[in-house]
Amino acid sequence: MKKGRVIVIGGGPAGIEAALTASSRFEEVYLVSEQPAGAWKMNDTAVWQSVLGKNGDITPQELNVYAQSVHTKWMSEQIDLLQHSGVRTKLGNVTFLSPNKINIENGEKTDTIEGDYFILAVGSRPAFPQSLHPYGEKVLSFHSLHQLKSWPESIVVIGDGPIGFEAVNLFSLAHVKVNWIVPEDGPGARIFDEDLSDSLLSHYQKRGVRIFRGPVATSMKEERGRLHISREDGSHVEAQCAFIVPSFLSNLDRLTLVNAEVDENSIDASTGQSNQSHIYVVGDADLSVAAVYAQAKARQAVLHMDGKQEAPLLLEDLPLSFHQWPEVASIGITKPGSSKLKARTFSIKSRNYVHMIEKGNEGWIKVIYNEQGILFGASAIGEGAKGIISMLAIPIKLKQSVSNLQSLFATHPSQNEMAAHIIRTIADEV
Repeated sequence: MKKGRVIVIGGGPAGIEAALTASSRFEEVYLVSEQPAGAWKMNDTAVWQSVLGKNGDITPQELNVYAQSVHTKWMSEQIDLLQHSGVRTKLGNVTFLSPNKINIENGEKTDTIEGDYFILAVGSRPAFPQSLHPYGEKVLSFHSLHQLKSWPESIVVIGDGPIGFEAVNLFSLAHVKVNWIVPEDGPGARIFDEDLSDSLLSHYQKRGVRIFRGPVATSMKEERGRLHISREDGSHVEAQCAFIVPSFLSNLDRLTLVNAEVDENSIDASTGQSNQSHIYVVGDADLSVAAVYAQAKARQAVLHMDGKQEAPLLLEDLPLSFHQWPEVASIGITKPGSSKLKARTFSIKSRNYVHMIEKGNEGWIKVIYNEQGILFGASAIGEGAKGIISMLAIPIKLKQSVSNLQSLFATHPSQNEMAAHIIRTIADEV
């Protein structure tokens, strides 16, 4: 075990992963965060979708109570995990006093501690145009859903990307009339394959979602209880409420990095190491992509800090997911793009117990592989998609031929049985 004190700043997915990784490699590890470890900014959106998929008549207030209970339990379990791993936790706002010293302010109490290594996993915060800024329960975003007391008759969702898709899904599941303003080439889910986006759009359109492509929203005005959204071409879209998809700003500016002598432009894209060799930046504080990417980058930073040389982390090596009801997930290459690669599509209902129990809609799993049976990627939509892709990620990451895995069976019945079935089916083919 390496000598020295590691201080992880931030208690989200990246911060927790960094602290757990460091706890088995360094003699002393602290995790300092503004909120209790495990606080997750996308909790409400994920939980609300999961529940609405089964019960579209539940109220926002009931959803909020349940979501907060899930969030509280999750945070409690993360704190227990950290403490059992020997990580010391502190609450408060952090500012650097010098490259090796931080100040922690928690109400009237302040504390100063020194560290040998620092992992900055302070995340990011939503940013909005001044003319399209959330307020109350009239204009919402993902972080203010808890303010909604009852379902509106209609809503305008402004923006796409995963957050826009999830907002459209959430409100349409609740039988709210949804109008969706997106770019000319939208809606797009950014890092996810367009086949997945197209499948989601078919779900939304069956629920009556109207899509307005092209001129972007520029301002909004409230008149007689309704919002009038103005667009670049002078047209308007109106509804009772609005949901704004934000951009994100790194929270690094809150740490007084000038005192740490850190140049934010110096951060190494591969390792997260800054110009101060003992200070690393990871997760959304560096680049807002996905929670799993933030976790992987955090672990890689700690390994580098410990002197381990890891191969550069590639986004396509990670299982990515978003959306609930239906679930969406993918990893690696999701289209053949070469005569040497094949694609095969399976119904997600086949040997998928979770999909049957949850009474999920139609869905599919597409697998990309070569004639030697090596898997290069997969994408899926439907209940159980995240678990199936997580299991297929193992042979994809290891670049193992499915011929070596054809004796693999999963528990019966389970969603993992579907992944094992895919592996055996392709093994029989090649």
